[in-house]
Amino acid sequence: MNHSFIILFLLIIFINFLYIICYYNKEHFNDLNFKMYVISLRREDRLKNIEDQQKKINHNIEIFNAVKGDKLDLDNMINDGIISSSWKNGAEYKKREVGCYLSHYNIYNKILNDREPGYTIIFEDDFNIIVDHFIINVNKIVESLNDDFDVIFLGNYTNNHGELFKDNIYYVNQNDILIGCFGYIVNNRCIDKIIRFTKNIDMPIDWKFYTLCKNGELNIFVAYPNLVNIIDSESNIRNMNIETFRKLENF
Repeated sequence: MNHSFIILFLLIIFINFLYIICYYNKEHFNDLNFKMYVISLRREDRLKNIEDQQKKINHNIEIFNAVKGDKLDLDNMINDGIISSSWKNGAEYKKREVGCYLSHYNIYNKILNDREPGYTIIFEDDFNIIVDHFIINVNKIVESLNDDFDVIFLGNYTNNHGELFKDNIYYVNQNDILIGCFGYIVNNRCIDKIIRFTKNIDMPIDWKFYTLCKNGELNIFVAYPNLVNIIDSESNIRNMNIETFRKLENF
């Protein structure tokens, strides 16, 4: 065996080794089928944030137009049976809470209508990805659960996490409220069930998930430590000085 052949042989082995290393460290979804949406009213600062987050994961996140709560007529929605009468009175920002809920619910209906297999990651436009290799982490979580879930929270305000399931996956702590829908995974296979249980709009969407989980109606897990939190930005819902009903622009 001459030296040229040995060198060529070793070079081939080295190239194959590099390929394997690069493949398994690449930010990719393997054979899992994911789609990402971010709910947004398209505030300039939030659009910039979406762009920044996309760069972190090198993956497209489709903007989904939020429902503009300030324009909602809650009385008509109550009369039409769309929302519960409990949301008619109360805080000034009730309309915006309803708008937020409907924004998420509209994505569920899109998932239902599209009938695509796999999973959907839903963000709100103040989300902030705080881990390296986000997509690889998401893959591991989904594969560990072996498709036996309805929703996985990738972060929450209260760091809610109960009994350990496996690795960084936890059951929801039933004694601690689960707040924040700024980043979570929906199992598309379970979308009919999710729509059925969220159709009755009577509380904020995150409280709804917590209640459905506590009642055993939805199978929900949380990732801890969080993979996603939020940027330091004023809330579209709570800060009534922020105008949220301006004309939406093409993006």
